[in-house]
Amino acid sequence: MSYQTRLQPNITLTSPSGAEFTAKYIGNTRTVEKELGIFKTPGVAGLIVQDLDVSAGLQSITIYFDGPDNDKTSTEFTEAIAERGPWVVVHPVKGVKLLQPSTISEEIQPVESGNVTAITVEWIEVTDAKSVATASQLQAQTLAQNTLLEGVAVDQLDSTVLLDTADKVGKFKTAVKDTVAAYDKNMSKITDTVASVQSQVNSIKRGIDAGLDTVSDVIGLGTQVWALIQSPALILGNLEGKIDAYVNFINDILGNSPTSANDGDINTSAVNDISLTAALGAIGISSVVAEIESRSASIETIESNLNLFNDITSGLDATQTLYEDKLLSRSYFSQSQSYGDAAQMTALTVAYLIKSTFDLSVEKRVIITRPECPVYTAMREYQDLDKIDLFYESNELTGSETLLLPVGKEVVVYL
Repeated sequence: MSYQTRLQPNITLTSPSGAEFTAKYIGNTRTVEKELGIFKTPGVAGLIVQDLDVSAGLQSITIYFDGPDNDKTSTEFTEAIAERGPWVVVHPVKGVKLLQPSTISEEIQPVESGNVTAITVEWIEVTDAKSVATASQLQAQTLAQNTLLEGVAVDQLDSTVLLDTADKVGKFKTAVKDTVAAYDKNMSKITDTVASVQSQVNSIKRGIDAGLDTVSDVIGLGTQVWALIQSPALILGNLEGKIDAYVNFINDILGNSPTSANDGDINTSAVNDISLTAALGAIGISSVVAEIESRSASIETIESNLNLFNDITSGLDATQTLYEDKLLSRSYFSQSQSYGDAAQMTALTVAYLIKSTFDLSVEKRVIITRPECPVYTAMREYQDLDKIDLFYESNELTGSETLLLPVGKEVVVYL
């Protein structure tokens, strides 16, 4: 992936409260200063210098808001600067950064440049991003990391596949078709319920079919495969069911792993690699946009993300062992470019879930000792009419249980 591919046209800035601003960007300066202890010893010529590492980086970034409402947007931005805490900045060159604003300078020129407002902000780089970021910022970082992961995974696919013979092209096509089949088997039941998403899925599939006719654009095909696998990720609701579907999808892809180390099998491994990485990213996205109700559910989601990361890495590493005796030019290296970004994706997801867990409710489980109306149970436990629907939904009451809870029935309430 060249710098032209990595370079983004805009800069995105997210405040501590989660307010997001997208602005134009031309360039900026970044300064890093060494921390030095300098000692002058009497009677000794010269100085003793102790290197104490580097200080926090400083960035002076000028952003530009344009368009008919640039004055309003710039005002909202300058007001948001008053919020306490660091910002998440998706830098066009440096990627996701956690920066603390220090000073701000707004250029107001309504006569000469009324359609553009330029704002210069001096930022201090925050050292430990995950420990000080808010939940909203960690969510924004996770979504941005998924975009970075996509670019690396697609580029890895393009640099790995071998398409110089008909057999290798055939293996590549078969692997892509197997991925689509695994998606249809496990994930379509989620997107079928949302017409707009299903329409997008159908469009992506048509694009994949067209791309497989010629196999002339591996990057385009990789991008479409990624989009297909992640299409259910932003659908809200039923996180547990979504994770279960992705687990089954991942198991099917791992089940398609080659058992030999022929040149064509490299293509199968490469397609499996991007498919599994896309699924890992999708589970991360699903986790950070979901409305998780309780601490126990959050902990289960953390365990799912960590377990799936380990399962995917182990599965791909097992395939790599098949190529131990092969020449480098005829070898497959699992997650050769994407491992670090995949690990960061999971780390940010888990950091978000941990940060959010402390604000969630604790589950209380109640065993019904005598037949009673669920409305009565809900009011007794919650003392709030607005929580009756939550009680019905969280306990998935159906049939006769919607009218009368039987003896021995276990129900959950959130404290």
